[in-house]
Amino acid sequence: MGQAKHGVCAMDKLLKTCDVIEKAEAACLFLLPLCLPLSWRWASYVMAALCVVGCVKAFCRRRILPEGGLRRALPYLLFSATFFCYLLSVLWSDNSHEAWRMVDKKLPFLLLPICFLISQPVLDGRRVRNIMRLFTGSVLTVFAANLVLALYDIAHGAPFYRMLNENLMTLFSLHHTYMSMYACLGIVFCLFAPAEGRPRLLLRIVSLLMLSLFVLLLESRAGLLCMSSLYVVFCIWLILAKRRRLAGFSLAALLLTAVAAAGLLVPGSFDRVAQTVRSLFSETEPDCRMVQREAYRPLLGESGLFGLGGGDRIPAYAACFRDSRDSLLSQVKPTPDADLSVFESERNACMDSLQARLYFYSDFDNSPEIARFAGKYHCDSASVRRVLYRYLVLSDAIEMEFNAHNQYEDTLVAVGWVGLALLFFYFMFPVAVMWRRREWDPLLCSLLWIVAFNALFESVLEKQSGILFFLFFLLIFYQKNVCIGPIHKSECHPA
Repeated sequence: MGQAKHGVCAMDKLLKTCDVIEKAEAACLFLLPLCLPLSWRWASYVMAALCVVGCVKAFCRRRILPEGGLRRALPYLLFSATFFCYLLSVLWSDNSHEAWRMVDKKLPFLLLPICFLISQPVLDGRRVRNIMRLFTGSVLTVFAANLVLALYDIAHGAPFYRMLNENLMTLFSLHHTYMSMYACLGIVFCLFAPAEGRPRLLLRIVSLLMLSLFVLLLESRAGLLCMSSLYVVFCIWLILAKRRRLAGFSLAALLLTAVAAAGLLVPGSFDRVAQTVRSLFSETEPDCRMVQREAYRPLLGESGLFGLGGGDRIPAYAACFRDSRDSLLSQVKPTPDADLSVFESERNACMDSLQARLYFYSDFDNSPEIARFAGKYHCDSASVRRVLYRYLVLSDAIEMEFNAHNQYEDTLVAVGWVGLALLFFYFMFPVAVMWRRREWDPLLCSLLWIVAFNALFESVLEKQSGILFFLFFLLIFYQKNVCIGPIHKSECHPA
């Protein structure tokens, strides 16, 4: 009798402990999206807490794998395999210090999938909506705080050319690519959130306007194109899928009007896109990233199955940039009166002097500096003008230790075709699951599109700001749709 009573008391204590752990897990799930736009470091601390709580929860439940066993666990294990790719690349990286730094940076690829696998957090539709509300509210807070600061600085003499310039920021470290990705996901949530009364509808409309203005002022070219594509797809969805033609065409007309007004009021963002289009067809001043890609293109063929190693990625880029820059130097010709015995040193001095005086977005053709220094160092002025833009772009890439600004090519160079295949798995597997179930989650589809599109123009998974954003929301939306563990399908898709 005493043993039975003791067993009941132990079970009560275990249930109370589990209840506390569930609340702690919910708090971490709400805190992480709240902290992410404010500070990736804060978000990293919350991620660590979430992982600790998940391990304790799995220990109390005395079960590691979810219901369904290894078959259900396999996607999470494959999600975490990216970390082991970078860990193994330490073995063949010459720069072991940088390789271990990359391993440390990729740690969320291991921790978050394993945490979601063993803890199986309860993620019904209501909880996911609350997570998205907190995240969207946090993005709007960052926008409002920095907008007020920028306006204050502008009122005291700061330049107006970019209201959210990093130089104006004093509260938060803002990167236009990541913040535009955050804002785009918030826009999708506001577009697809269920109607919950007129006050909430008004709040969604105001949030949409503010988030769209945020992307516009950030002047991210990829962000602008991504946001535009999301609005276009939403209009098509309204017209074709929902059969709400009046609403779809009205929204499309409203968006076109807004684009025209934004082009007049905030021309800087559209000027950047127009300049990019012009540079695609320019021989003298092509887009700087195209110049860089021409230089490192040989690396893509040398990567092989396992890549060059996480630690040798940046040095390999720098070597390619340096070789390409040296080949440009050989195209600078001497003047007839030049002393050929010292021309090589004079040519180097000419280009170095111009590099110190010209910013590579300047209009070189109209710069008197080029003719002055070309004459001073006995270099042919026309040949200097021809190679100067590319020379300055490559010099800047070497000095700033640029990566590929393309996540797919960065992954290929660092961890080879195996790592690239795992990266594609992140995007293709959730699509395959939704295709098989014939249930399309707009948030999950939009997240995959936002990250996949921005990855063409920025290495978005090389910083914690991008890694935590992608992995956390991918696992949240995937877990909600796949419904592993104790969650019933009716809970995952409430009416």
